[in-house]
Amino acid sequence: MRNYINKFIFIFSALMLLSFLLHPALASEGTENNKLKTPCGSEVTTISKTEGSQEHLQKVTDDFIDQHSDVTIIGNSSELYNCFGYSFHMYPENKMDEKMNFDDISPYITDGSYKLYKEIRAVDIKNSTSKDDYLNELYNNASSGGVWILVYFNERPLHAAVVTNRYNVFKAKLGNGPLVEHGLEFKDYYNITAYFKLYKKSDACPLKDEPPALSPPQNLVIVAQSSS
Repeated sequence: MRNYINKFIFIFSALMLLSFLLHPALASEGTENNKLKTPCGSEVTTISKTEGSQEHLQKVTDDFIDQHSDVTIIGNSSELYNCFGYSFHMYPENKMDEKMNFDDISPYITDGSYKLYKEIRAVDIKNSTSKDDYLNELYNNASSGGVWILVYFNERPLHAAVVTNRYNVFKAKLGNGPLVEHGLEFKDYYNITAYFKLYKKSDACPLKDEPPALSPPQNLVIVAQSSS
């Protein structure tokens, strides 16, 4: 009887291990580490992931195309970086080869690396007149130089996009999907509770134990946040 029990335990354990190794969701979770720092030196918890197979990434792209006709694809799908890694690190720091995944952007805000410039509800810019006014402001600022980033919040940060110096054109990496260009018409933006927040990248980091500097910074980032 004991031999049968031991055999059962062995077979069950082997099957559980095999299931863990083959389960795609488990394989994509990634491992947390702190190998990235903000411009002002705060640690950012990044998530290391293994790149998907060509077949898997192509399916991700195909599924994305089926669901989003309002974007232009400019880069392949990838598990190695997401919208925050692209918008806060890869693009503004000109480190496109340092692909990063992370979900918590708060270190960039709390340590003075970025300063809040403007906040607006998504529903307040949904109509054509107010949206055009907002886009003109973004375009004029982006055209004057520096890096702008659009980050969308709905209770938590959900999306980040670089504001280009082309009118109503934003560059973004969408999850593990492709790198795209989209406009403010992007259908996922207009939840009733969502906010856009606009941040600027600071010219200099605040002194230790001092509040962030009030002087206008050089570069820009936009973020949207839901009301509580």
